[in-house]
Amino acid sequence: MFQYISSIPQGKGKSKKELEADFNQVKVDLIIDSIKAVKGKIHQQKYTFELLGYDFILDDDLGTVMIEVNTNPCFEESNRLLKCLLPRMLDDLFCLTMDPLFNSGDPKRKSVFKLPGDLFREKTQEAGSEDEKHKGYPDD
Repeated sequence: MFQYISSIPQGKGKSKKELEADFNQVKVDLIIDSIKAVKGKIHQQKYTFELLGYDFILDDDLGTVMIEVNTNPCFEESNRLLKCLLPRMLDDLFCLTMDPLFNSGDPKRKSVFKLPGDLFREKTQEAGSEDEKHKGYPDD
């Protein structure tokens, strides 16, 4: 999709990589804004997590629009892409949520993801150091 957009006037001469980076940054900003919007309404409980499904589209001017946030996203493997992505997403989810509890010690399994959950930390708590953050899975 971004390759096509880069070839039409609406792409404004940006490369596929630039368009993807812009789209992803706006998605992250919208996700963070949505978490901030409900900050006082979400009750955190120790040893729990919630998976949210965010849906986005591009409008006619290539603006990123958040359509909805699903509190019960579908896990149906209805096509080849989802058959590939869903198991990986679930594995990453459990690495983020369960491994810190059970401390597997496998450095391959540390999270690389900057999570909006940091928005809920009390100011008295320190965020994790860069050493604790994950650089991604090595060449899967």
